[in-house]
Amino acid sequence: LIMETEKCSMSMKMASSEDVNEVLAHIGTCLRKIFPGLSPVRILKKVTMEPSERLVNLQALWDSQTVAELGPCGGFSQMYACVCDWLGFPYREEVQWDVDTIYLTQDTRELNLQDFSHLDHRIFLIVYTLKEITFLASL
Repeated sequence: LIMETEKCSMSMKMASSEDVNEVLAHIGTCLRKIFPGLSPVRILKKVTMEPSERLVNLQALWDSQTVAELGPCGGFSQMYACVCDWLGFPYREEVQWDVDTIYLTQDTRELNLQDFSHLDHRIFLIVYTLKEITFLASL
């Protein structure tokens, strides 16, 4: 099993192809919990498995899993924290609080980018990229 990220590359020798399947199934399950609206294959970008039916079986497993309660605003805070960590940007609690508190209490499902225009442009871009979540219906 070879995993590559922007920061590093890891190689692990597994005892069997079933072990590789289990590791990928777990990674995909975690990704589905954080980004419930996206396929793990889309997030992972490149997954090569032979025979190809192995990947089809993993996708079927992920598709069959029930998505747990997402939390306020479709799980915005968890996704926001994950993206900040991935990009190495600071997690801004006021962003999480604004969305989880103000948007939730006002039953607002439209993300107004003006609400975040005062933030550092990098944080603003993270908020913009989270338009994928289902709670916030439009930009």
